[in-house]
Amino acid sequence: MKGKSILIIHLSRLGDTIQSLPAVKLLKEDNLGCSITYVGIRDFCVLIEGIPWIDRLVTIPWQEAREIMGEKKEGHTEVLDRFIKKVPELGEGYDLLINLTHDWSSSYLSGKIDAAEKRGRIFSEHNEIVVSGNWGKYLFAVARNRRDNLLNLVDLYMGMAGVRHRPVIDFLPTDPQRDLLCRSRLKELGADTGRLIIGFHLGANMAARRWPIENFAKLGKDLVDRLDARIVLFGSPGERGLAEAFGRVATFPFIDLAGRTTLAELPSFFRGIDLLVSNDTGPMHIAAAVGTKVAGIFMSVAFFGITGPYGDGHIVIQSAYPCCPCIDTTVCANPLCREGVTPETVFQGVRVGVYPDGTDAVCDAGTVLYRSSFRDDGTMRFEPIGGGGDRFPPWLASFTHAKATIGQTLWNRWLDMGDCATPVGCTDDKEQQADIIADFWNACHSYKAIYARGIHACRKILTEFSKRNPDGGSIRKLADQLSRGEEEIRDLEGPLPILKEIHELCMSEAELCNFPKLAREFLKTYETMAGTIRSFEETLREITPAPARS
Repeated sequence: MKGKSILIIHLSRLGDTIQSLPAVKLLKEDNLGCSITYVGIRDFCVLIEGIPWIDRLVTIPWQEAREIMGEKKEGHTEVLDRFIKKVPELGEGYDLLINLTHDWSSSYLSGKIDAAEKRGRIFSEHNEIVVSGNWGKYLFAVARNRRDNLLNLVDLYMGMAGVRHRPVIDFLPTDPQRDLLCRSRLKELGADTGRLIIGFHLGANMAARRWPIENFAKLGKDLVDRLDARIVLFGSPGERGLAEAFGRVATFPFIDLAGRTTLAELPSFFRGIDLLVSNDTGPMHIAAAVGTKVAGIFMSVAFFGITGPYGDGHIVIQSAYPCCPCIDTTVCANPLCREGVTPETVFQGVRVGVYPDGTDAVCDAGTVLYRSSFRDDGTMRFEPIGGGGDRFPPWLASFTHAKATIGQTLWNRWLDMGDCATPVGCTDDKEQQADIIADFWNACHSYKAIYARGIHACRKILTEFSKRNPDGGSIRKLADQLSRGEEEIRDLEGPLPILKEIHELCMSEAELCNFPKLAREFLKTYETMAGTIRSFEETLREITPAPARS
């Protein structure tokens, strides 16, 4: 019997491409006999050519992808229509289409492709962008609320694919012969297998996300002196300047492979080292994908919650500055958070990553260390392992993590991840936990009241229209109530910012029409959102009784 025909569109960067692979692998396992077509950017798909769970790999050159992707502009639809005709695979029919790309162009493409079911960001039949499914909505909602989410992008992709969450280990196959050649090359260059081999990736696609070269050099000296490590530099040809700058300040011997390996060789080289220290960038995810431990450095716009390395036992060093992560439009020219991540703290992270059974790490006040592990529900989670005392930045990071942990418990039920027990690893401060939960209860009460008023107004509008002579004045007043309710939601502060985004995404699915049909559309959305609040309250009752209301 022929299985499902599945199309995945993922015209994204290297790291996102790698992070999609576990979901694709599970999709293949869970749909026996299915055929998976994967559309990606050629420059980054070099690493996934020949992967057994992708039946057809359709690749687009980077330059061409840049021309067709992005937001709507003059004549853009004509360009995209020509592109669809140019790629035969996009003209076929599919049982399931999953769009993992975030922009307007991919939404338009997804709307034009023939598929019985579509997930992710797509153009609706009314030429409006909608996000299909709870997992897709959640992914787009957390993009601007990263500190309130603890689910890794890999797990979000699994949710969008509709597969059961479970750990996926070593999910980027490599050629054994190439592995052997790369290990031999490392040995020839002086990387003795009897010594600890630590890789450094100095680059990132944004300067603000690059840890200072001087700090990498100081870390390297500490690793050589204190752990007898051998340091190996990695990087693209465009990052040769960073390697040369490292060489000017380093006071110890190291192996320089920056710009001297191909992207296709990189996974095999990473198999030959013990751990990679990296900024938040694509090679970090490649190392994790082949099972190599990672110590990832996160600062500026980088935040570990979504884009941390996937797998068990990875370490992330996250800036604890209150303004971190910043958004792309407010990045500092010289972010102070980079200076707050000290070489000693990263050294502690590397030590714990290499020797996980040793003592816990101690980090400076400007950072928090987290270690990854898999939870009973099959998702991966980072939990704090190092503290910086009672100073403000680490206290704030602890509070933020506790709030995100409780919030994640609420969202996991909404995402149909089963019953939720008391949040694990939330906080040892019971008074703090009680205050956070009370804030969630208050937020639920606020949203609940708005939705109740909105449902009541919608029903009254429909009742009025059912009369022989509807009262136009009453209808206008009720419509004004709905408008004020939408403003209230936009202005609400509190611990549920993701919910505001979910509300907007649900409202975008409402058909553009006039009353009374518009009242029915609002009613449907408000009843859906009220159901979400009831789910939250049910989960909160399992955690703690509702606080008394004055």
